Amino acid sequence: SLIQDNSGALWFINASVLTRFERKTETFHHFSDVFDIGSTYCVMEGKDGYIWVGLETGISRLNKISGVIRKFPTYISGQPSISNPVYKMYEAGNGNLWLCHKNKTISVFNKKTESFNHIENSPPDITNFHEDRSARLWVTSYNGLYQYNRKSKIFQRRLNQPDDPDRLSDQIVIDITEDSMGYIWIHTCSGIYQYNQMLKKENYWEHPEDNISVFQSYIFGKDRTQSRPIRATYVDKSGTIWFFTPNGICKLTKQHNNFVVYKPNSKVINSQFNIN
Repeated sequence: SLIQDNSGALWFINASVLTRFERKTETFHHFSDVFDIGSTYCVMEGKDGYIWVGLETGISRLNKISGVIRKFPTYISGQPSISNPVYKMYEAGNGNLWLCHKNKTISVFNKKTESFNHIENSPPDITNFHEDRSARLWVTSYNGLYQYNRKSKIFQRRLNQPDDPDRLSDQIVIDITEDSMGYIWIHTCSGIYQYNQMLKKENYWEHPEDNISVFQSYIFGKDRTQSRPIRATYVDKSGTIWFFTPNGICKLTKQHNNFVVYKPNSKVINSQFNIN
């Protein structure tokens, strides 16, 4: 887990120890004296400016200025804290933290009441969360794509019906993100889908570097027999979408009409890229 906070400092988990790297002074600060070794799993910066850390039995909140840390043990249905590591966190628009536990369950931490709420019948093998601009919560998993209905408190499968023309051909969904134009980008093992929620239509790229010809741009190659899985997608602040692959990086501009490809010999150090 690696993040950059609003001051520019980098935070990451190194050998299960929370570490901060100050880029200006090039110094490291380890928090092994605060968190038990082996207990830290993920880190994020909240909209409140605090650093939140996923632990063995709950979460902790770190004040970057004062250094004060508060621990919130996972209490569910009045039961004492249990060993159920939090390995993924996501902050919704209302400030609540959605937590994915190692035992494949979901809980929500309410910052105002400082309490946990267990979510029943959650999808198995969750990979990520995303709340879109319409406040719809999407959940990706190795068992498909879901939306959470807050009123009925039910997870609904999406884009999976056999007679649905927008059905995903691959139900192993790794990640999901939204660009500045409102398109939902769904990352599966077999490719990337661009989903238009308003028109309920989707476009599909098996491998962006093989399908860039649609946008009249340069491609890595047309040999589809060579496996080039997409490792990750990222939307930057300008709205540009980046695809990270073992053969290099693809950049799709904000208007979605032009690809730029950075091959291993075009000012990049290594041919393989991963992102967390």
